[in-house]
Amino acid sequence: MNILSTESCMAQLRITSFELECELLDPHYSSLVALSYSAKTAPGEDSRDLSIACTLPGFDVQLWEMSNCDKPVPRLRYQEHHDEITALAWSPDQQLMASASEDRTVRIWDVETGTTRLLYTEQPVIRALSWSPDGRLLATGSEDNHISLLHTTHLEARSIDTGQLTGNYGIDAIAWSPGGSKFASVGDDNQVYLWDATSGANLLCYAGHEDYWVLNLAWSPDEKYIASGADNIHVWDVETGVCQVIYLQHNTTEYWIDQIAWSPDGRFIASTSTDNVLHIWHPPQKTPLYVYAHPYKAGQLEGLTANALAWSKTLQKPEMTSQQLAIGSCNRTVSLIDILEEEEERS
Repeated sequence: MNILSTESCMAQLRITSFELECELLDPHYSSLVALSYSAKTAPGEDSRDLSIACTLPGFDVQLWEMSNCDKPVPRLRYQEHHDEITALAWSPDQQLMASASEDRTVRIWDVETGTTRLLYTEQPVIRALSWSPDGRLLATGSEDNHISLLHTTHLEARSIDTGQLTGNYGIDAIAWSPGGSKFASVGDDNQVYLWDATSGANLLCYAGHEDYWVLNLAWSPDEKYIASGADNIHVWDVETGVCQVIYLQHNTTEYWIDQIAWSPDGRFIASTSTDNVLHIWHPPQKTPLYVYAHPYKAGQLEGLTANALAWSKTLQKPEMTSQQLAIGSCNRTVSLIDILEEEEERS
């Protein structure tokens, strides 16, 4: 999609929320959450599968699965880490999980059996994990600004020369381009770095956020643009580094933007902030199509870890576009959002 398109849409939301149940969870513990979502909607058919991972106070990871809008069901508990878990990431096929910990390990494990497939040790503490689209590589970003590409089938790692990174607290997020030839990283040096996945060369540095810590980013499906979140959300051209749109609608005076996700067809961006408010918007428009206050229970910690967002990976319905989005928060609440829209063209 052309980011400067004037296409608009009208739509309705259908929202279903669930609270993950686990008797082992401290009600005041703020969890990391990771989602993987696939859905198929066609005439006479409506099926979806949501896989949920959530950290527990005892350095464990609890998995849930949900099919066809049933309530999430506990699936497996992984107990191999020995210190606080710092990052979670589902593999593209939802068969493996990667987890990083303050115990200075990265583990890749089977979500059906809980068996550890690969164990990377003697790492600096990892803060960011991101699978390549083909699932063959896992990019890791550490607290000392180090990036490695780990093979996911055998113990081999390749370092990226990140000597130009100057942040004090390391790398906060990594995102692969949809085609897998590049990836981008962000951190507290206020810039977004674009890397070649084969050579490790730095291709571009986006400095439009100036004095604001960049926490997250997402690629457009056509690989032409990146949306990055700091003081506000900037959408910029990956070839030229020229900013196309700045989205200003989140409350960033008291909170910060913690997740960004681009819809599979490139038409919507979903973004959340640490006040548990979801925005769905349509670049280049600078006003939200929808604003949704995600459920939150008083007395639980907030603003300490990011929400999680996942768009459904499939889309089939000829008479009406229907897209699905899942949001999970650190208070262990998950909402499924169906966007039912009818398109109209504006001159």
